[in-house]
Amino acid sequence: MHTQSTFIDFLKSNKLYLILIILLLIFNYIVDSAWLTESPGVIFEAGELVEWQDELPSEEVVKELILEGNIYALGLFGVTFLVILGFVSGVILDVIYFFLRFQSKDVIPHLGETKEKPWNLLDVTKAVILYFSFLAIIRLFFVTGFVHSFVSFLLKSQDTAIVIDGFENMALGFSLSYLIIGIVLVYFVTFKYKQSFFKTLGLNVRNVVRGAILGLASYVSYLPFLFVALLISLGLSSFFKMAPEENPLLNVFSIEGRPWLIFYFVLCICFIGPIIEELFFRGFLYPALRKKIGPVLSILISSALFSLLHMTFVGFLPILFLGILLAYMYEKSGSLLPSITIHIIHNSSITLFLFIIKGLGS
Repeated sequence: MHTQSTFIDFLKSNKLYLILIILLLIFNYIVDSAWLTESPGVIFEAGELVEWQDELPSEEVVKELILEGNIYALGLFGVTFLVILGFVSGVILDVIYFFLRFQSKDVIPHLGETKEKPWNLLDVTKAVILYFSFLAIIRLFFVTGFVHSFVSFLLKSQDTAIVIDGFENMALGFSLSYLIIGIVLVYFVTFKYKQSFFKTLGLNVRNVVRGAILGLASYVSYLPFLFVALLISLGLSSFFKMAPEENPLLNVFSIEGRPWLIFYFVLCICFIGPIIEELFFRGFLYPALRKKIGPVLSILISSALFSLLHMTFVGFLPILFLGILLAYMYEKSGSLLPSITIHIIHNSSITLFLFIIKGLGS
């Protein structure tokens, strides 16, 4: 009887979020129906992106391009050299680290607070529900043609058409997603629990330099594990006959005549995205998991969720390994600065590599 009463009290205290879940299910069903997908106006969906099927030049051609001073070929040579150097340095750092840990020496410095955070897994669940609810509301304005009608009314013309191509749609999606996540985190951390937002989530500007150096060293130490993870992933994809997914970044570099849009995508992928993702996954989700199930399982579960978010079969294992490193560094240092640095370096490296590959294939 007590259990039933507790359950009823739980439903009553969280009825708003239960209603939001029901509305989200209804909304997704309606959006998938012909009634909305055939309506006029702007469809807030990913548009068709520019595809490229150019073949990369052979090794001999790349060597000739290097001798000719081709910037993309020189860039590929430089990146390859840095990867090899980083791999060797990573192996050395890993040997040193595990040797010191075997001697019970604390290698990673503490850069921030390590005390338990006030929020819990229920708060994280509510934050996710709010995030998708806000996205659904925004999406509804576009799918129903409300924006089209509103602008037409302002301009006194029923013939006004709003044209948003796939790239602009992606940019809009990035912006709204980051904004909503930021607002939801501020609500729970600052307004609900009256905590200092940046300090509580593990951002201390006084340790920026130390955090960046620690993050760089940690990422270098991750490279050997990344190499192993890639080999396993490619082996599995070959065994299951699954081709690697096309990276949407390659389509971004196909944008012509709008350098500001390319700059914005690079800014989102290399800087804004890593910061927002670290604030949520390591700063908000991980402490809530840790409070419930301890550090080890929390690192594994938060890393698995982080990897699943990227929805890629071939990249799942490398991203999982990266997530483990990011959560481990947060656990040991008490700061998000090393994790953010690692994330920024990783995304920037991939972006640079894909930019070079796209340039060589053009």
